[in-house]
Amino acid sequence: MPTAGTSQPQATATPAIPTPTATLTSTPTPPWPTIEPVDENALAGLELTVLHPWINEAKTSFESLVAEFNRMNAWGINVTPVGAGGIEDVGDKLAENGMKTNLAIAHGYDLALLTSTGELANLGPYLYDEDYGISTEYAPDSAFYQLSPLATYQEYWGYLPIAYQPGVLVYNQSWARELGFNQAPRSPGELAAQMLPAAAEKLQDNDIYNNGTGGMWVSNSPIAALSWYRAFYGKFDPAKPVLSFNDQAGSQSFTFLKQLFNEDGSWVGLQEVPYEYFAARLALAYEGTLDDILIQEGYQRRVDSEDKWLALPYPTPDSMGSLSLETVSIGIAKETPAEQLGSWLFARWLLTQKAQERLVHIHGYWPVTDDPQDVAPDYAKAHPAWASALLEDVRLTLAPEAQNWAYGRLILQDAVRRMYALDEEYIPTVLEMLDSTLQELTGENLNEP
Repeated sequence: MPTAGTSQPQATATPAIPTPTATLTSTPTPPWPTIEPVDENALAGLELTVLHPWINEAKTSFESLVAEFNRMNAWGINVTPVGAGGIEDVGDKLAENGMKTNLAIAHGYDLALLTSTGELANLGPYLYDEDYGISTEYAPDSAFYQLSPLATYQEYWGYLPIAYQPGVLVYNQSWARELGFNQAPRSPGELAAQMLPAAAEKLQDNDIYNNGTGGMWVSNSPIAALSWYRAFYGKFDPAKPVLSFNDQAGSQSFTFLKQLFNEDGSWVGLQEVPYEYFAARLALAYEGTLDDILIQEGYQRRVDSEDKWLALPYPTPDSMGSLSLETVSIGIAKETPAEQLGSWLFARWLLTQKAQERLVHIHGYWPVTDDPQDVAPDYAKAHPAWASALLEDVRLTLAPEAQNWAYGRLILQDAVRRMYALDEEYIPTVLEMLDSTLQELTGENLNEP
């Protein structure tokens, strides 16, 4: 039986559809990290556990997926699913108890918190190993390829993304056309130009109770705040452990949102979810995620709406569009070499075409190995808005999950809420307080080199 040998990087292909994204790291130079040698006989009958977030039908489907791995894998590895009460519950369990299973599927930012505790195995050696590493899992012509481990080399990977959750704008195409707009907005100016007439329409009807609605419904969510910052070309320094938003992108994004709100081009509803508002044409668009797609479909059917609607990327000044992605990822606990290798083989199997397609039906997010409509064409056809935001020239960026994003996202969310509640002149103060709070969180000084 072969043993795990020296890790080697795989050849990198050039994406057919180049999509600007975060700066990639350098290519490896020997010697690169290696897997501890494991006799494959030690994998036979290996019992492993995986903590996962899914409930109800999704739980049953995931258990079926795991059972297929148990039947089909050549090593005799057996993985037992351990369910939680949702992905937020997984994060809570990891924060309270650490890694109590061999593997855990969670938000990438929740797994990132465990990297400092030393509980997670470094997946870098496994990713680039000549015997057990990745090779053909990621499609070179996919928009996601440059986000993959094949497009960038890092010695340390604390967790492996298995799905992407983008921030999107959900948009009523039919209503927009009735207002005279045949093209979806691609720039902030175009967005404002469409939201304002929608709001004006509500002022001109005979219902005084819908005054102030019509434009973009504001979610006040962390992913929306990040998406707007990125849309105005916001960047983070990966070498620094603390995030900063007090820059030109932060000022421009906050100012745009505040001015749109002041002009009634956006609004905050009494309800904390947008579905009824959108179905009733009280919001031409709203800040959402893929979690909203199936729910919105149900609301549209409930009111017998014939409106055509879709998901859009966030508008950018250059009209290219921007999508910020958070990840659903899998982490592996530090255990014996055999347990870590067995866990890795299961994690790698989740990147196969068949597993990625079945995972789409379980979680409803985007796959990581290829474009959504190519991995799950039936799902994309059944849910037209699901993949509509992934335009060919859109910019893709990952959330800064390794930089305390689990906490930073909530601090950013609070800052956006403060921005909406205060006058525009206080935006610089809000941004200063935002950065100050982030520095206090990490104990780092942004001004230090």
